[in-house]
Amino acid sequence: MESGPGSDRGGVGSIVWVRRRNGSWWPGKILGPEELPTSHLMSPRTGTPVKLLGREDASVDWYNLEKSKRVKAFRCGEFDDCIERAESSQGMPPKKREKYARREDAILHALELEKELLKKQGKIDRPSYAKGVKILQPRVRQ
Repeated sequence: MESGPGSDRGGVGSIVWVRRRNGSWWPGKILGPEELPTSHLMSPRTGTPVKLLGREDASVDWYNLEKSKRVKAFRCGEFDDCIERAESSQGMPPKKREKYARREDAILHALELEKELLKKQGKIDRPSYAKGVKILQPRVRQ
């Protein structure tokens, strides 16, 4: 998997960008064996399973995360504008965002999963606009 600013080598549960066969980049989640649909358990494939986000019935593709140029860390920096557009579309009525709804919804799903993952890891969850802003802790008087 290509690395970049804020990249993660991609363990189970990590959110990534996957280049689809049609050339578009789509958010996906790296699955563990327990998350695989039963139809994929007996599959003699090599690599790591990645499920495309945005639909429950989405396909699962397999990638060699160390070598593939078709998988990138979700926060690699290359797709920040897409993420920001998806975040800003949250308040819009469905009619106005219909053109991008599927990809936007997949990105929003990815952001939800990323937030859950950060909470599990005990990392501070800050909105994207607050990156780099120092959080001041209140002084405790003794």
